[in-house]
Amino acid sequence: MYKNRKWLSLVVIALLVLMMGNSAWAQFTAPQKVIGVVEPRSGVYAEIGEYGIKGVQLALDQYNAKGGVLGSELVLVAEDTQSVVNVGAQKARKLITERGAVMLVGEVSSAVAAAMGAVAAEFNVIYMAAGANSNNITNEDAKRVMFRTDLSNWQSNNAMANYLLKNYGKRWYFLTSDYTWGHTAYNVAAKILKENGGTQLANDLVPFGTSDYSAYLLKIRQAKPDVLYMSIGGTDLINFFKQFAGFGLKGTMQVSGAIMNDSDAWTLGPGVMTGVWPKVWAYNVDTPASKAFTQAFIAKYGVYPENESWQDYISTVAYIEAVKRAGTWNYEQVIKQLEDYKFDGLKSRPVYFRARDHQLIQEVYIVKARDGAWPNKQDWGEIVAVYPGPDVPLDSIESTMAENPMVLQNKYPLSIDKK
Repeated sequence: MYKNRKWLSLVVIALLVLMMGNSAWAQFTAPQKVIGVVEPRSGVYAEIGEYGIKGVQLALDQYNAKGGVLGSELVLVAEDTQSVVNVGAQKARKLITERGAVMLVGEVSSAVAAAMGAVAAEFNVIYMAAGANSNNITNEDAKRVMFRTDLSNWQSNNAMANYLLKNYGKRWYFLTSDYTWGHTAYNVAAKILKENGGTQLANDLVPFGTSDYSAYLLKIRQAKPDVLYMSIGGTDLINFFKQFAGFGLKGTMQVSGAIMNDSDAWTLGPGVMTGVWPKVWAYNVDTPASKAFTQAFIAKYGVYPENESWQDYISTVAYIEAVKRAGTWNYEQVIKQLEDYKFDGLKSRPVYFRARDHQLIQEVYIVKARDGAWPNKQDWGEIVAVYPGPDVPLDSIESTMAENPMVLQNKYPLSIDKK
């Protein structure tokens, strides 16, 4: 009797395993596909990177719940770029050659993104440069396999500079991170200021990783600018703001700049966080799709999505939807489906990757930091303007052909371009 029961138990277990296997097989009929996430998980941009990874995972969960893509389950594999160029390139290569990633997504540093774009081009793997802002990403370092989801420095600084000139004074003091992103952000804003008859009081170059800003703050206090325009980010910006408040400068000038990450604002908190800032997306964008994304993110993680969450999420969704339209994972076919195709970016107007340089053409939100207490510890700002206006072409704040002559179809033609 005991032997019979034992045998019966083994049969039941075997049947359960078989049923589970058949269930999985019925859901996913093709091999898994690895989505390679390249984000800083240590260093200056570590917190931003983790929010980006969360955005990708949410997207993959949503697709896997519906049976995957072309029969394949989507699996996330993340690597830490450390915001270091050679490390990022090495991790991109590892994801492609060792983990079999069909695409790459992520990164905050423009210099690292450019290096990873070169690796992706070497292996014909599409790379969605989700969080890199420097103009070189869609100009001299552009690749046919690389698409930029975040704002270019043309977009963010065109919108921000014009808003400041309309609402505040024309005597500006610049504080600029001394690397590629900071320089290109400054170039755009300074050009617009000059064209509108403004005065540049100074442009102080700040080394990446600066912790003591007292020397800069003394000069800023003495200059008494109408606008302090900063192109610094991450923990560098956090360190600056903490010292800015200590110098008693809050309220004496309008603070603004090229970028503000939600995670930086959250770290600073009410009373320290200040200014008006350009944003690629904000958790309080008032569209049904944006609200649904924010709610899904909060339900899964218990926190608000950061702007990098949106960037990585939209990058992943755009790629996957292109695969579905193409009906194949072939990179050339997917590229053709991404170029100039309009889709819902959770904003009030459809967005698209401009074919000639692969920049996402989209609205820019101007967000003003709340005075006093916040509704909650993450609700730091109010959207006060959207650029361009509703009746203005979306690409009016992006580079012109004269500013950026890149035509990827000429420089990196595909075998199917003429088909």
